[in-house]
Amino acid sequence: MLAWHGGPYDPDDMGEAEIVAALGKLARRRTLGRAAYFKSAGRQK
Repeated sequence: MLAWHGGPYDPDDMGEAEIVAALGKLARRRTLGRAAYFKSAGRQK
């Protein structure tokens, strides 16, 4: 895993705000995708 990451592990490399923003972006994308899926397929939630 360290070779893939590209170097030594530094827990301070990414801040909490960056993680929360990335998760928020993923959540919004998932919500929009699910809504489009149900709308296009005529499915009920």
